[in-house]
Amino acid sequence: MEMKKKCDKNKKHCSLVRKLLLLFCGALASLTSINAQTGTVTGSVTDATGEPLTGVSVHVKGTTVAAVTDIDGIYTITAQPTDVLEFSFIGMKPQQVTVGASGRIDVVMEDNAVLLEEAVVVGYGTQKAKDLTAPIVVIKGAELSKQSTTNAAQALQGKVAGVQVINGGAPGAGATVKIRGVGSISDYAKPLYIVDGTFVENIDFLSSTDIETTSILKDASASAIYGVRAANGVIIITTKKGFTGKPSISYDGYAGVQIPVNIVPLANKEQYIELLNRANETTTGYTPRKAGDYAADTDWYRELVRSALMQSHSLDVSGATETANYSAGLNYFEQDGIMDVDNRYVRYNLRARFEQEVAQWLKIGATSIVSDYNKQIANETAWNQAYLNPPLYPVYNEANTAAYPEPFDAPQRYGYSNSYGNPVAAAYYRNNKEKGKKLIYSLFAEFNIIDGKLTFKTSYNQDYTSLQRKNYQPESFVGGSQGTKQSNLTETFEHRSMQIIDNILTYTDRKGLHNYTLLVGQSARMERMSSLWGSAVDVPGIDDQSIYLKTGSYKNRNTDDDGYAYNGLSAFLRGTYNYNNRYLLSLTFRADASSKYQEKWGYFPSIGLGWALSEEHFMKSLKAVDYLKLRASWGMLGNDNVPANSAVTLGQRSVATSTVFNDALVDGVGAQTVLQNYLKWEVVSEFNIGFDLSALGNRLSAEADFYHRTTDNVVFYAPIASGGGTTELLANNGKVRNAGVELTLGWNDNITRKLSYHVSLNATTIHNEVLELNGREFIPGGAVNSNFATRTAVGHPIGAFYGYRVTGVLQSKKDVINETLYGVQPLTGEPGYFKYEDANHDGKITDDDKMYLGSPTPWLIGGVDMGLNYGAWDFGITFYGQLGNKILNAKRMNRGTFSDGNYDADFYENAWNGEGSSNTYPSPAAYNSSAVQQTSSFFVEDGSYFRIQNLQLGYTLKNIKRIPSLRIYLSAQRPLTIFGYNGFTPEVSGSPIATGIDNNVYPMQAIYSVGLKMNF
Repeated sequence: MEMKKKCDKNKKHCSLVRKLLLLFCGALASLTSINAQTGTVTGSVTDATGEPLTGVSVHVKGTTVAAVTDIDGIYTITAQPTDVLEFSFIGMKPQQVTVGASGRIDVVMEDNAVLLEEAVVVGYGTQKAKDLTAPIVVIKGAELSKQSTTNAAQALQGKVAGVQVINGGAPGAGATVKIRGVGSISDYAKPLYIVDGTFVENIDFLSSTDIETTSILKDASASAIYGVRAANGVIIITTKKGFTGKPSISYDGYAGVQIPVNIVPLANKEQYIELLNRANETTTGYTPRKAGDYAADTDWYRELVRSALMQSHSLDVSGATETANYSAGLNYFEQDGIMDVDNRYVRYNLRARFEQEVAQWLKIGATSIVSDYNKQIANETAWNQAYLNPPLYPVYNEANTAAYPEPFDAPQRYGYSNSYGNPVAAAYYRNNKEKGKKLIYSLFAEFNIIDGKLTFKTSYNQDYTSLQRKNYQPESFVGGSQGTKQSNLTETFEHRSMQIIDNILTYTDRKGLHNYTLLVGQSARMERMSSLWGSAVDVPGIDDQSIYLKTGSYKNRNTDDDGYAYNGLSAFLRGTYNYNNRYLLSLTFRADASSKYQEKWGYFPSIGLGWALSEEHFMKSLKAVDYLKLRASWGMLGNDNVPANSAVTLGQRSVATSTVFNDALVDGVGAQTVLQNYLKWEVVSEFNIGFDLSALGNRLSAEADFYHRTTDNVVFYAPIASGGGTTELLANNGKVRNAGVELTLGWNDNITRKLSYHVSLNATTIHNEVLELNGREFIPGGAVNSNFATRTAVGHPIGAFYGYRVTGVLQSKKDVINETLYGVQPLTGEPGYFKYEDANHDGKITDDDKMYLGSPTPWLIGGVDMGLNYGAWDFGITFYGQLGNKILNAKRMNRGTFSDGNYDADFYENAWNGEGSSNTYPSPAAYNSSAVQQTSSFFVEDGSYFRIQNLQLGYTLKNIKRIPSLRIYLSAQRPLTIFGYNGFTPEVSGSPIATGIDNNVYPMQAIYSVGLKMNF
């Protein structure tokens, strides 16, 4: 029977503890000794912090008499004074205690850093940690739930070597997760998520409090059992189960406030007018402006942000008998957005799990998760408008009588073009909503054919998702082109279903020193998606009851639909072998068929080897080494996470392909997908070598891996010569390599019975390189100002920034004469413009001088986790950071259209203002020119950062009347982020060929919360 994992040790402090102690002091139940009955022993089992351990196995040595501790860590067992009790628990050092004359034995168990006997969830089963030949990392749900995050994916940031997580600040925002770099040029390189055996697209819907364990399969050898979907790593989620003991109820919740951080300072009224006048000193007909002529001084960013609330509440009920276990949980999560309009995210989750041993030969079970969410989506383009709009006019103005229904002020009243719009009005006049429901359920039956050796398990899993998007633009007017004469509504209904049937036969046996397991399986997968879209105008916005398509004008209604279908069939086998706990072997083979490829079948083998050196006789003299294992593995994986229905040529009727014959409109068909050649499998091959080490009495632990991953036949859309209605072709167009080193170090020590601490560090290097592009020179991406800002080319990372390298700023007329400037002749140029590097040394600056300016992928990511426990107090702090990634500050590259737009304060402080004033920033006049408004090293900024990820301080109360354990804590999420980039956050995502381009990024927030955890 699976044991419940150790309770969270890192408890947090709250300043209200003393008050709570006074309030509860009168209710404390005094603990009294329990006199032993004849032959009966009782007691409690705790960890080093005094936290009760549930599910500890207590055996009378040499007999079959056994017991298990309950939710309060209490056990009762029948034993004689001469008997020896054996205490064992996953992740802890086993202990033996002689009963003696006492009827009560209390035990404090110590951590076992190596966790050799821990059962690790792998593909279609479990393995002991000591038997693994691949880098598989397990994270307890208790670790993830320490983070105040929207979902479990966000909480993974900084926790695991090799895993990069890019978070967003919008309410309900998901996370971009990359395991060991980016393996595909299109946006198909996503990990496979598995929740209780069910494949899901993401885990944005899942609360961290519902998770028991998370296993991350990083290399091809570990992931190969999932073949077709595992090319970019696998994240396996196991939700909470029930454990033997009396039924238990637990509550885990927090409430906090989100504080906007790192809001970019903008130029104020005086600074803006100074820069504007300097930019137009030589402009014919320009009249210098005066700050005193304008009453307003508006900081548009500050007008858009606010503090916002965030809360989460979880209730869990669980229990078990000798033949059954159950668990049910309810979670409510709510997050208001920090944009000062109606934007929020609310989610309700209901989870249930049940397993029953019907007979000695049969066990059945069911798992289900129901998630329902509502999201009010902010107009994120308002952030960009806030950056650009001048500070000279107020948010509201009753004098703007043309504005309705709200008296917003308009930039056009102050002489600005229709390109500008009031940012607060842009955010206010938007009513975008999304509602979604997800149902995940799994049913299984497991047959014990040969007791302890041969089992057969059949299961059915389904992920069903439905969502409704409603985008409503009310009738309104602000000024210029900012307004909607006719209200309009667009609605989208979408349904997705993924069904999987698995049949698995597993044989396990042992012959002397030989241990082996053979698993044979078959899987069938069916995916379906359908969507229906409609639009209407003149939809009244009286209330939510009136915003429907049928209430709009019947003359301008439009509809459309879409969908796809996919089928997959797989067969797989895995064999593992262990000789005397020294020599380990793992072999996997999977055959996958996919309806997405013309080449229907793909075949994916893997092998893993392990050598436990510490078990060899020649290592016994090294007393400092407790355990040392070398690992090496190689494997192949297929990726079919590409568009469905791509195996046929599709056509679509449209206005562009239709024409008129004899005064009648005749439909035309345009090709949407053209098959130039046979679409082959995108295949990943990966080699990994590493070691696991535990030393110095299991206080020091270390893991290190070198990985080398190559993705062949990369499937993505690539530009082709125009013709036949298509400009891009989906085909096998490239080859990509990712390589690097992963390192994890940990130190765990108990100084006294009350005082303990731990420190862990993980770091990963990432080298990403395109090896082939099927004869193409490059793939362009990231359009900014009608020009591509990135290139994906052989010998460079995916989506590398491409432009001019700035070598300085022209300081004088002499510099102008001596330098050739792109777009400006030397004799007519002006000081204050950039000097660009003449890369090809031909004496002039042209497109041929553009070069690669860096990658949005960091070369180093890492995290640090530290914890200190003293008695009932606990303190924890985690750090996260990355180095080497670049960000394109696209907000600054808009002066061609917004020549009289605002500036950020950083530009005001550093802009060139005469010879010797700056050699890095241009003059305001040059900043407006097309010569400077090019992708260059000035706009491509360093995105490296260091962050305090989480701080927690807590106190735990024990044995309060009817409450065995109560913990109250204070938490700070992202209280400090240090970076040099001129933006809200260095976390900027995007598609692989357009990642790291910042134009409308939602700001991040620090979250300060008070939390409570209770067991009943």
